[in-house]
Amino acid sequence: MATERALLYDRLVEQTGELGASHRWLVQRTPPGSVVLDAGCAGGYLARVLTETRDCVVDGIEVEPESAARAASACRRVFLGSLDDEDFLASLAGSYDRILFGDVLEHLREPERTLRAITGLLTPGGRILASLPNVAYWHLRWQLLRGRFEYEDSGLMDRTHLRFYTFETAADLFLEAGLRICARSFTTRLPTRVAGRAVRRWSRRLPNLFAYQSLIEAAPRTAGAAPEPPVAGPFL
Repeated sequence: MATERALLYDRLVEQTGELGASHRWLVQRTPPGSVVLDAGCAGGYLARVLTETRDCVVDGIEVEPESAARAASACRRVFLGSLDDEDFLASLAGSYDRILFGDVLEHLREPERTLRAITGLLTPGGRILASLPNVAYWHLRWQLLRGRFEYEDSGLMDRTHLRFYTFETAADLFLEAGLRICARSFTTRLPTRVAGRAVRRWSRRLPNLFAYQSLIEAAPRTAGAAPEPPVAGPFL
């Protein structure tokens, strides 16, 4: 069962032939030719896209042995271990231009500790890229008003989520881990292609309400760093 859950995104990519919006953002924010660490790589679906379309070199971290074996065909190497294991994190060696957490941090017991531990693997100028679900999304608020808070097999209320973040507190997680925010965006389930500018405008003004997933690019905090940029519009 655990392996099937770990391969959920791999199955979806196989069925649809494309990545979801949040993971397309991760790919787009990764410069071609980067050396990448895919933290929580599952069966390697994201690593395959990065190697095939961005000419990246990708290492992965995966806790499920069967998923790690599958990811090995897409990665230079796969580290088998838990992102919640301090000893495992301390044993990691490497130097990466980008470290990716694609819908992973919410599954960890101590995500701030994990971020602090793994930041040391970044090259100078390196970035952490992450997507996290937004528990303050309008539909979940509506469910709460109806007295419902029900877990599901996938999505915002995935039953394996250990941590819940809003659009704002997701950014706080990175700040508390000693990082600075370099870019922020979000995905939305609103019909932006149909409704056009009005939906884009309102979702940008109220991302905590309309963001389905938070998208964050972060880097180690340094003296004299540029101030946090404004939130970009929805990534479609």
